[in-house]
Amino acid sequence: MFNSPQSTSQSTSAAAAMEFKSSGVLVSEGTLAEYDVLKAIGKGKFSVVYRASRKSDGRLVAVKKVAIVDIMDKKTREKTLKEVKLLQSLKHPNVVAYLDAFLDGDAQDGGSSDLIIVLEWAEAGDLKRQLRKAIQKHARFEERIIWRYFSQIADAIGYMHSQRIMHR
Repeated sequence: MFNSPQSTSQSTSAAAAMEFKSSGVLVSEGTLAEYDVLKAIGKGKFSVVYRASRKSDGRLVAVKKVAIVDIMDKKTREKTLKEVKLLQSLKHPNVVAYLDAFLDGDAQDGGSSDLIIVLEWAEAGDLKRQLRKAIQKHARFEERIIWRYFSQIADAIGYMHSQRIMHR
């Protein structure tokens, strides 16, 4: 007897949920329903990042929705778990802060599931966004702004290196 694609997907989802629960990664019991998802702001190979508002206090956050089951193989899921553990360990004013992570969906019940990673919202965006805006306006950064950005980047990289983390 062959497994139907749906039952294979359901067993993969349940296995992925168990991987996350047994990994030692602190995944909360949160749900996506605790957030008002406002707008997609970026997309990667396995994830989409949204600007969202936490309903409990109105705080703006970045919500990264990672397709851990339907797209990822076991090795990629393990790398994702390492990313969550890494984010949980970083505490620095120039590194976007980890706030929460949880599985959203029905993986525990055999359905599909996404890993949701909630991060601090960086109102001004990243350096790439700042550069793009300056180019569009045909503007140049003042030297003091360049030194401030450089100092913040160097400080953050120095912190990460002190934690034995290499940024790529």
